[in-house]
Amino acid sequence: MKNNVQLVPSLLAFNITDWKYYFNQFHENGIKYVHFDVMDYKYVNNIAYNENDFQTFLSNNNNLKVHVHLMVLDPLNEFKKYLSNQTESICFHFDVFSNSDDVLKTIREIKKYNIKAGIAINPNFRIKDYEIYLKECEFITIMGVYPGKGGQSFEYDCLNNLSAIINWSKENNHEFLIEIDGGMNFQTIPLVIKNSKFIVSGSFLEQNLQSLSDIVKWIKNLA
Repeated sequence: MKNNVQLVPSLLAFNITDWKYYFNQFHENGIKYVHFDVMDYKYVNNIAYNENDFQTFLSNNNNLKVHVHLMVLDPLNEFKKYLSNQTESICFHFDVFSNSDDVLKTIREIKKYNIKAGIAINPNFRIKDYEIYLKECEFITIMGVYPGKGGQSFEYDCLNNLSAIINWSKENNHEFLIEIDGGMNFQTIPLVIKNSKFIVSGSFLEQNLQSLSDIVKWIKNLA
């Protein structure tokens, strides 16, 4: 049986003033999800979209579901700014907390709103760093790059995290929706597609927007 993998454009690569145009392109090619990055210039040395931009996204009257990726130091208080009927998942970086109880509390609070909650895992982490949280997670974002900047090259160490998550899932009979975020292109997508549900891509898709229909078909054939 083929994996029903979904291509998820990262809005960070698409100019906000042209979102309506891009959303039409996504709809025409059967894309159902987009990825919304939030950066606070504290967890990462960059700033990206915020709650005002999120309202702009919602005001476009699109039917796209959104995966919110919080690259912020205070996800417990920030996540409520991104609640909506279109919000399917919210993930955050567990390493912003020094106390594991705060990580678990944040996951549980997000889940109270019937939104899939999860953690983002940087390429240099190993399963011992985050295993304590996995039973609470419904959604896992495996970073193919280090957070904070679009257009980076793929970090192959993240494949170790993907393998570890798959093995842990089987051993513990606990399934996740797995998303791969960053460095996705013609060379790297085949490396992760069999074990992931969502492929997040920004600059690669933006640069190849005219071939979007072909990329969507190619991914479906790979899965």
